[in-house]
Amino acid sequence: MGARTVQRHVKQRPGRVGAQPLWIGLALLALASLASGCGEGNGPTSVALLEVDSVAYGVSQILIPVEKGRPQAIPEALIQQAHKALEAGKDFATVARARSKGAEAPDGGFLGFVPTAVDTAFAGAVQCLRPGQVSPPIRTSLGWHIIKRHSFEEARELEQRFAIPTHGVFIGWDDAERIARVGKTGRTKEQAHALALELREQLANGTVTLDQATKRYMAKDSQRPEAYLGATSNRGQTAEMFKALQAAKPGQILGPLDTPGGIAILLRGRYMRSLFRHILVQHVKSKERPLSIARGREAARARAEKAFKEVMADRSRWNQIVERYSDDPYSRPLGGRMGVLHNAHMPPGFERFAIDMKPGTIHPQVVETEYGFHIVWKVN
Repeated sequence: MGARTVQRHVKQRPGRVGAQPLWIGLALLALASLASGCGEGNGPTSVALLEVDSVAYGVSQILIPVEKGRPQAIPEALIQQAHKALEAGKDFATVARARSKGAEAPDGGFLGFVPTAVDTAFAGAVQCLRPGQVSPPIRTSLGWHIIKRHSFEEARELEQRFAIPTHGVFIGWDDAERIARVGKTGRTKEQAHALALELREQLANGTVTLDQATKRYMAKDSQRPEAYLGATSNRGQTAEMFKALQAAKPGQILGPLDTPGGIAILLRGRYMRSLFRHILVQHVKSKERPLSIARGREAARARAEKAFKEVMADRSRWNQIVERYSDDPYSRPLGGRMGVLHNAHMPPGFERFAIDMKPGTIHPQVVETEYGFHIVWKVN
């Protein structure tokens, strides 16, 4: 995929690694980790899990901030106390809840899957931990940390517990704070509530989609594919939303809810975080194609279908087929590896089919997006 467009896409959604597309950054980090010897050792026996553990970093932390004007010995002493508790056999999450000063402490210190380019010392420590390992106290620009790296599967379970994929629409109304922040809507809170009730009914009977409602009621810079709002956590202003979503089933519509963002109609999304590989065949109208590609759309489709048949005939030749057919210069040297894709971190168009794919399967047909034709493998 062309770098500029994908970079713009990643900028719109959290989770960038440096200035590259998410899967490119993760892949490069994986190669750097292997080259440096970090991340080696006893790991999962499953090849798919071993691969995904090399590119996905799910971590928890105990954080003691270093504050200006505060004696440096105090935070250092506090982190050492936490470290001794862990050495004595105390559970990491229990120690984090009791001793960490980070916002994630109530969740046992779970930070989620973190990009490893946020702070040099922190990133280096994470990459050199094997799944299940705990770091000694380390100092960064934020303070003192003890970091635990989870296995991919353990981190996925924690993420599903503490962060719920959320789709929906906020319908605003006018008060002094909102006018200053987002401008006038021309409606009262009561009118916003009535519109939300009407919208819920329209969504239920299928006369309106969430995407259409987003364009109707939300500012353009707040609109996301599939009306995806992000992962709702049990912290701060989203705590009440989290409780409502937690009680719902995936796909269930909720609301109207009075939230800081407006009167909300929400839908609990289905969770996905999986490692994907692909073969991309582009044509002259593909978004961000290399200038060297001159084939037409139907020629690209035929080439992709040919690659698909070869893959389905003998998947063990996947890497050779990627090298022969794929036009993606970033993933081709990595066997088509796109990295770990999450609800918030997917190329445009992948939302339509990626979540429904079963782990370990190749999509049963060639898939077309604005970038071209893909053969998609959901590895884990």
